[in-house]
Amino acid sequence: MARICLEQNNPSAAADELRLAIAAKPSAELHFELGLAQGQLGDLSAAAAEFRALKLNPRYATAYDRSGVTLRRQDDHIGAVAAFRRAVELRPGFEQARYNLGIALR
Repeated sequence: MARICLEQNNPSAAADELRLAIAAKPSAELHFELGLAQGQLGDLSAAAAEFRALKLNPRYATAYDRSGVTLRRQDDHIGAVAAFRRAVELRPGFEQARYNLGIALR
């Protein structure tokens, strides 16, 4: 349901659905999706908090990349660089993370 809500540009409903799913069965992927929805709602602090759920799957490169984007938007450039570096370390061919790392280092 959450993905349908996001596709229909309704991040608020998606966030509600994701919270229910997380309550039933937490996973890094669900926290990641909730972080994306929170970011679309403009709540960067909540998005960053959801991306910190990486401890559930510390090898989730995409979540590190999105976390870096959120940190950069919050003007935490040191944190953003660290997140992008971790994403690239986990998936060396991850072009978007490499691009984001270059932007953050600039």
